[in-house]
Amino acid sequence: MYAFAACAAICVAAVMVLHLSITTTEFSRHNPYWNGTSAFFSRAEAAGAVEIRDLSMLESANGTRLLIIAPGENFTAADIGRYRSYIGRGNTIVLADDFGSGNQLLAGLGSSIRLLQDNLSSMDMEYSDPRTVIGYRAENASILNGVESIVLNRPAALQGGEILVETSVLSWIDANGNQRVDAGETLGRYGVLSHERIGSGDLYVLSDPSICTNGMMRLDRSRDNPRLIANLLQGDGGVMLDQANSRTACADGFAGPINAAKNTTLIKIALICVVLMPVGFAFKRKIL
Repeated sequence: MYAFAACAAICVAAVMVLHLSITTTEFSRHNPYWNGTSAFFSRAEAAGAVEIRDLSMLESANGTRLLIIAPGENFTAADIGRYRSYIGRGNTIVLADDFGSGNQLLAGLGSSIRLLQDNLSSMDMEYSDPRTVIGYRAENASILNGVESIVLNRPAALQGGEILVETSVLSWIDANGNQRVDAGETLGRYGVLSHERIGSGDLYVLSDPSICTNGMMRLDRSRDNPRLIANLLQGDGGVMLDQANSRTACADGFAGPINAAKNTTLIKIALICVVLMPVGFAFKRKIL
């Protein structure tokens, strides 16, 4: 009887922990809904990517790739210095941002690439929505192996660098956001993925972080988004996921502390002990 009660209590506690560890925060890795990145992080873990919360870890990294997805608040001068040193030594940074703090980082790295802060729309669209823009490969690059076209959700347009993926000529900067081409708005091609050499390293800028969200990753396979995601998670020297300046690390309410605790070794050991407690009671009372 006691063992059954203990099992029931543990099950209830487990359900509560699971519920409290979930968040609806946009881009959060703990968000399983359409605007979260839980599926991306599951795939990244399976691919062997390493999460970093302390940027001092970059100091010993060589030949690696760092993904910065949906940067949050403004970067500190110290952090920008670490990124600049990291890429200058021959590492690679992939920045996925649209209207966040990406331009501050790009300026700090000495890059010529900029994210234009207006809506990018296209008549060459997916799902009958001019904000679901289709981008086409414009140049060859290893990051684009097997990629011919991708679909983006409300991306920014890129200026500068070597354009690797661009929209069709049926695209425009929709300054007023009315999804129509107005007087003064010109049709043309716009970059959505750019590359630039910084020191001895490589910088890639993707103008839509939502390509990593659950909703975008569940789209049909008519475009090459899954292939691009797979390429981003491949790196000869290893791939790291920035959790120091990324909104993917954010979680509201109890989700943040609970998920942080779940990642510690002592907590994992304690949970195993708690799960095994009813088994011990059962043996003691000769129920088994």
